[in-house]
Amino acid sequence: MKKKSFYLFLFLFTHQYYAHAQKITTDNTQQPNTLIQDLVGNSCATASNAASSINGSLDNIVSYGSFNSDTSNFPFQNGLVLSTGSVSSAGNTLIASDLNEGSINWPTDSDIEAITGITQTLNATSIEFDFETVNNFVSFKYIFASDEYQQEYPCNFKDVFAILIKRAGTADPYVNIATVPNTIAEISTNTIHANINGFCEAQNDDYFEGYNIGDTNYNGRTEILTARADIIPNETYHIKFVIADHIDQRFDSAVFIESEGFGNSIDLGPDQSICGSDLTLNANINNASAIYKWYLNGNELTGESNATLEVNQSGNYEVEVTIPSVNNNCALTDSIVVEIIPFQDAEPIEDWLACDAFPSDNLFEFDFTLKNDEIYSNLPSTDYNISYHFNIDDAQNNINPITGIYQNTETIETIFVRIESLTGDCLQIGSFSINISETPDSLEFTVDVCNNSLVESSFSNFTFLGNIVSNYDLNSSVSFYLTENDVITNLNQLSQFPPLNENITHFYAKIERPDSLCYSTVLVNLNYLVPTDIGIETYIFNQCLDPLLIETINSIPYNYNSLPISYNLEDAMADIEADYPEISVNLEALIMGYPRIITTASEEFSILVSIRYNDENCPTFMNMEFHKNLLYNRVLSVPEITKCDDELYDGIEDFSLTEIIAEFKGDYDIELQVYETEENLLNDINALDPSTILTVTNSKTIYISSSYENCSLVSEMNLIVTPGLYISPIAVDYCGYTDLNTNSTNIILEPLKAAILEENGIIGPVEFYLSEEDAENQENELIDSYSTFSSQQTFYVRVSDVFSGCYDISTIEANITNAIEANNPEPLIICDDDQDGTSTINLLNLIPQISNGNNNLSFAFYKNFDDALVNESVIENLNNYSTATTTLYIRVEALNLECFSIIPYDISIYSNPELPPVSNFINCETNLNLPSEFFFVDKDSQIIGNQASMKVLYFETENNAINNNNPIDKNTAYLPSSNPQTIYVRLQNEDYSNCFKVAPMQIEVRQAPIYNNPTDIFECDANKTGLATTNLNEKIEQISANSPTNLNVTFHLSPLNAIVGANEIPLNYTSISNPQIIYARIENTNSSCFDIQTFNINTLSLPEVTYGQSLTACGNNYNFYTQWNLTEIELNVLDGRQYSIDFTYFESEADLLADNNRIPNPEAYTNTSNPQTIYAKIRNATTDCFDIVPFQLIVNSPPQINEFQTFNICENSENQVDLLEINEIILDDSFNVVIGYYPNETSAENKENPLDSNYTYLNTTETLFARVEYSTTQCYAVYPFQLVINALPVANQPNDLIVCDDDIDGFVELDLTQQNSAILGNQNPNEYSISFYNSEINAIENLQPFNQNHIAFNNEIIFVRVENIATGCYAITQFSTVINSIPTISIPDQVVCLNNLPLVVSAETNNPLDSYLWSTSATTSQIEITEIDTYSVTITNQFGCQNTSTFNVIESESATIDVVETIDFSDPNNITVTINGIGDYLYQLNNSNPQISNVFENVPIGYNTVTIIDQNGCAEVNKTVLVIDAPKHMSPNNDGDFDTWHIAGVETLPGTVINIFDRKGKLLKQLKHDSLGWDGTYNGQNMPASDYWFTAIIQQNNKSFKILGHFALRR
Repeated sequence: MKKKSFYLFLFLFTHQYYAHAQKITTDNTQQPNTLIQDLVGNSCATASNAASSINGSLDNIVSYGSFNSDTSNFPFQNGLVLSTGSVSSAGNTLIASDLNEGSINWPTDSDIEAITGITQTLNATSIEFDFETVNNFVSFKYIFASDEYQQEYPCNFKDVFAILIKRAGTADPYVNIATVPNTIAEISTNTIHANINGFCEAQNDDYFEGYNIGDTNYNGRTEILTARADIIPNETYHIKFVIADHIDQRFDSAVFIESEGFGNSIDLGPDQSICGSDLTLNANINNASAIYKWYLNGNELTGESNATLEVNQSGNYEVEVTIPSVNNNCALTDSIVVEIIPFQDAEPIEDWLACDAFPSDNLFEFDFTLKNDEIYSNLPSTDYNISYHFNIDDAQNNINPITGIYQNTETIETIFVRIESLTGDCLQIGSFSINISETPDSLEFTVDVCNNSLVESSFSNFTFLGNIVSNYDLNSSVSFYLTENDVITNLNQLSQFPPLNENITHFYAKIERPDSLCYSTVLVNLNYLVPTDIGIETYIFNQCLDPLLIETINSIPYNYNSLPISYNLEDAMADIEADYPEISVNLEALIMGYPRIITTASEEFSILVSIRYNDENCPTFMNMEFHKNLLYNRVLSVPEITKCDDELYDGIEDFSLTEIIAEFKGDYDIELQVYETEENLLNDINALDPSTILTVTNSKTIYISSSYENCSLVSEMNLIVTPGLYISPIAVDYCGYTDLNTNSTNIILEPLKAAILEENGIIGPVEFYLSEEDAENQENELIDSYSTFSSQQTFYVRVSDVFSGCYDISTIEANITNAIEANNPEPLIICDDDQDGTSTINLLNLIPQISNGNNNLSFAFYKNFDDALVNESVIENLNNYSTATTTLYIRVEALNLECFSIIPYDISIYSNPELPPVSNFINCETNLNLPSEFFFVDKDSQIIGNQASMKVLYFETENNAINNNNPIDKNTAYLPSSNPQTIYVRLQNEDYSNCFKVAPMQIEVRQAPIYNNPTDIFECDANKTGLATTNLNEKIEQISANSPTNLNVTFHLSPLNAIVGANEIPLNYTSISNPQIIYARIENTNSSCFDIQTFNINTLSLPEVTYGQSLTACGNNYNFYTQWNLTEIELNVLDGRQYSIDFTYFESEADLLADNNRIPNPEAYTNTSNPQTIYAKIRNATTDCFDIVPFQLIVNSPPQINEFQTFNICENSENQVDLLEINEIILDDSFNVVIGYYPNETSAENKENPLDSNYTYLNTTETLFARVEYSTTQCYAVYPFQLVINALPVANQPNDLIVCDDDIDGFVELDLTQQNSAILGNQNPNEYSISFYNSEINAIENLQPFNQNHIAFNNEIIFVRVENIATGCYAITQFSTVINSIPTISIPDQVVCLNNLPLVVSAETNNPLDSYLWSTSATTSQIEITEIDTYSVTITNQFGCQNTSTFNVIESESATIDVVETIDFSDPNNITVTINGIGDYLYQLNNSNPQISNVFENVPIGYNTVTIIDQNGCAEVNKTVLVIDAPKHMSPNNDGDFDTWHIAGVETLPGTVINIFDRKGKLLKQLKHDSLGWDGTYNGQNMPASDYWFTAIIQQNNKSFKILGHFALRR
């Protein structure tokens, strides 16, 4: 296919036409059959029966035809065009206005609405035809174009095109094959369009070619699209092309269908310029019979017979595809011009957005080879070399390629790509940007879940959770998703927390910031905590109270049952935590106070607690169970065990000891021994094996020894053999009831139950079953009765003893020896005339029917089966019994057999219809000579009225109606045989058709009113209330005009009022809604026939306008009169898209109302004042309704410039001035103002040649021009001024100031003005000011100058500002302050220790240049002192700076310890220390804090160190003191502390012996004075945690004495 290149100019929302743009031509003279046949041709396909059922003929518009591209750049050379307007307007000549041809009367095509689902279409054009081809597919290329492609119209309007296909002659539904590629969406202006900023996003814009292309008169169009469908060769298909406008007839659309290959496309594509020789042409039509020939420049290519061809040289390639057939061969052809070129621009390469992890350093490592696959995807193969470069020159010259990993230097960089074929015949250059963006901060978070609930419920609030995962970045937004793919696709956002019962391990948070192109994804993990499990569900607290307890408290006697016990719940929970240190226990019950205590006399009770692992918060609930005595409570709960005796009745039964033990223990871990005799129990001999089977005769007592933890109990238990229940099988003769209709006998079970109980002499429930298994499992129990076809029936009965609970299963055989033979009564059906659902009947009339002539039967009637069974509550008033629908039960007794049966009797009462006289059924016809059709179904509701469950039938004769024969089909039209004619109506109950009534109904045909249909009323909303007033007399005249019948016309607000002729509205009527439906009752006064017609009163809104609009212009250089195009206000005033609207403009409202003095040329109007109000008259050309909208012409002022004429600056070494400094002078307020500077006025006016803000001056005086402009309005003014350059003063650098420090702080106060003369030199001090600063910046900016007297520090740099008082020009210099330090010396007061003379005092500074002078005249750095006195030393350094230190010397000495007093085995142990000395002393024991007191209390046993400290600094004195005593505890856990137990200091007491016992007095260990100590074991086994006792024979000071005590062993 040949395709000429063209240029596309895209301008949104505007029409741009070019004088030289060529248009397509169209031909509207051909009929559908000719059009289609010319397109199809004769070789490969046939078309027939072409027609156009819907087109613009109603509006005298030809809306289909052919087109030709002629000299235009249209992509198709020729083909078929269908339009929603005139095809002539599609091209030919330029039409600059919108294409709005056709009226609203031009209808739609129903098929396009049905298939696409788009309603409210109109102005449809269709061409349909039958089509047959030898090919196995059908294909059409088309372009969809529309004038709707402007403004925001594609967001809402859906002008639509479809190609519908189905097999001809079938009821198959149409299939639309014209859809957006790879979707099922129809082709419309709404499904393919570009982004319309502010209104709607782009839809499939890859297939939108653009706006205002120029070769047609449509505003925009799609790319070339292809519709294709697979078909059966040589099968006839029906094809329909159809296009339609949407909602209104404005802004026409068209479709252009290419003729070449019409229906049988081979597409080699457009002519191509390709880079290199890498191109494959594909002509495959997927037909196995096809034969392919290829040609180059008209010459057949020998050997090329495949469907594809590799291109290796430039030229015109052509393919011929032949499909053989019986009649003639079908040939398809296409051609393409291929030009092979050595260079072309590469296909666009996607920019690389690199998301740098938070916190970002804006650096990223790029591996550009990762882009290779993307680039290869746009190339015909991978036979290319790809390299990456920093600039286009390098890429073109193939130098300096980027290799390896590249780290960016800027946040946005452009990378150039060189793409060269391996053969070297194709070079492409492309580029892409790399962009670094910081990902938002994020924090992976884990939420704990316990028992399918959140441990912290606040996390279910996504806002709260979002704050956490965004690391509390309040500028971020967070959304949550179940999968990472949902995060990427932004689908399925979670609105609530995911379900916790599905074991979801995690979900995802997506964190976004408005200032970042990247988002962060972070996991929200779900940690399913393991509920606390300590292996028990109940924790037992057993008080082990004596069951025989008798106690008197406060004169009140108590026993086991009545004694109140107080339970400390805090201690109980602590015990659990001690046993299970890995958990914590919390009380769930609300109990006040602390500690929480429950006092109760109950033998046992439970409290619910929750337990949690210490490091988790997933509780499990358990009970704390409190018992006075658990074992005794079990004895009370299981006092005896009984067993039913078997059928031998010998009182002997076997009892399983295993089962007995299990029942006694229950769920408790009780130790149990069972004995047959009390003696055995007391002697703890001959305990029974738990597997023992005890054979008991009548009863037996066993003896139980039970224990639980440290509690034990002996008790008795009785084993009792209860007399059993044995039911022997029995057989009974039974008198049943035989149904003569079914020949089955009904057996009532109650008499059999009585026989069993009477036979066995017991009272108890009896249950009947058909099998022994059912009886054992108590399944499928028989209730009340059972019907059998046999004369003998066996039942399995389960009989229980209500006293013993024993049961037995046996059989009862019912032998049906006699039967009551009677008829089952026919159900009674009553038609209830009063429809109250009740009726009075005579039950006596039923007896003869049942008895069947048997006089030996008696009958009684009952309301329910149980009453009939026990013969109670018999119905008495048999001859006058009132009832609703029910079932009665008849007890039938045989007088000579003493037998009875019970027969159900069903009574059904149905409402009998009420059928009053039926009104005539009148058809009103305008032509009485034509048959009139009656649809009787229309009478149903009138005949039935409010009756429920009724049905109406219609008949031609009364007899047929009574017998329900030959009903008339009421849902189809009935043609009367005479006029009038009588029809018979049968009204019957839907549930029972024999309840019915019949009545005649006359049908008649009468003259209908003949009238003109009322048209809608359109009134302007003159008062702007939204509701119009209209004169309905005009409507009566319209309806009645030229009517041959006498009419009475009234108007109503509802259909019902119109039908009954009530509540007519006044003829001068104001509507109450807009639009408002009015119901006109039009009655023929001669025949009483009437018709109801509706019309709308439409209050025509004035054009929808927006008030308060204005046009603005600039009064540049303060010129406030300008020329305006007033029509620019129209888009602002109109509210959205409105039709048939025109504007006229006036200078006053009075002129507008009088339609005088219209502004003649609104496109070029000059204002007369500022601001000025203009009045727009906005008229709906269709309704002539108009509105008045005033608007203002506002000439905006430029910024107000301050007059300053001259700008002075100081000269500088760069000869530059910062023009931005002038901004603060030229304007008071620079907000939203753009200021520029220019060398001359012309440049300033034209905004050309602006000066750099760092302007280099050439002269000491220059004239410059400032342009000040509002950035919002672009209004500006130009201002000239003089730039004057002033000379700088001279600031000489003075010498540094050097002084000694006056103390040791490094600061000295200086008079800085002593430097002034050196700084000024020969300059006149009256013309200059001098100030001093701590920094050069402050000196430059004249900030925070120093005072004249300044406190300086060493090496401080003082900056000096010398300023010309007249010009403000200044110079900066500097000097330093040198503060020489004085020697550092500070000797504190000294102490002479009498036991450590002499005292040496040093003033050494470690500076060999320093000299010393003491008050003792010594000149050394240190002196020796032996006497108390006041001393001083003066030090002079190398700078001559001096410092003196004075100190006092006092005397002291170390203490002497005289006596240390201790008392062994005293607990607590004290030490008293006695000393002497002249010092000020403190006392210290071991490492405790020093104290003033010489007495130490609660001294640890063992060795202790006493220290005496002299507070004046003389040496400390130490003494070791031994305290002998026994430790109070031991903890043998190998931690080095108290791992063994022994008397502390016992090694000093030779001959001492210690014995250690348990609480029961058992000797565990003997220790001697030199033993290592007891390790808490006995015979190699660890002893439990408990108290242990000891006795010790102490040998001390030649004396012997005994001590005893106890200590705790802790584990």
